[in-house]
Amino acid sequence: MSLWSSLFGPREYAVRVAFRELHQPLPPPRLEGWYAYLWRLGPEPKRGDRIIVPGIDGPAHAVVEVLGSKRDLKGCEAKSVIALVSAEQVAAAVAGVRARQDLWLDMMRKSAGLPSSVTRRRPPEGYDPIPPAGGDAPAEAADRCAAAWARAAKLARDDEERKRFEALKYRWRAVRKQGA
Repeated sequence: MSLWSSLFGPREYAVRVAFRELHQPLPPPRLEGWYAYLWRLGPEPKRGDRIIVPGIDGPAHAVVEVLGSKRDLKGCEAKSVIALVSAEQVAAAVAGVRARQDLWLDMMRKSAGLPSSVTRRRPPEGYDPIPPAGGDAPAEAADRCAAAWARAAKLARDDEERKRFEALKYRWRAVRKQGA
C-alpha cells in the first residue's frame, strides 16, 4: 500500500462504462448512452477492465470505456464500482458460451442432415429451437425457422456448414412467402 493510500485511502476515479456480459466484446467508442461510476478499488482502472457495478436489477457486469477524475462528475453523485472481474472469470464465461454455441451448432448440423454425434433434443438456454430441414409451416413459423437457419449460417464453423444452413434459410423464406 502506498503512503498516499495509507493516509488518504485509495485514489478515486470516475469511469464511464458500458453494460456487457463477460463474454461480450468491448463496444466501439461512443458519445451517448453511457453510465458513470466511481472507482475506489486499489489498482488504477484502464479501458477494457471488466467490472461489477450496481445495476437496475442488482449487480451487473460492465466494461470500462473511459477514465476521468472524480472532479469530472461535477457534483453528480455516482455509485461505486463493486469489484474488478479477473481474467480467469472472463475466460470461464467465454468458454461456457462457446460450449453452448458448439452444442447448438451440432444440433443444427444434425437437423440439416450433416454429420453430428449429438443426441440432445432441447437447445441450450438462449438459443433458438432447432427447426426442421424440410416440411411446411404457416408464414410466422416459417419465418422463425428461416431466422434460426440464418443465425446458424452466421456462426458456421466451415464452408460446408455455412452453405447448407444458408440453403435451408432460403428454403424457409420461400415457404414463408407462400404462406404470406
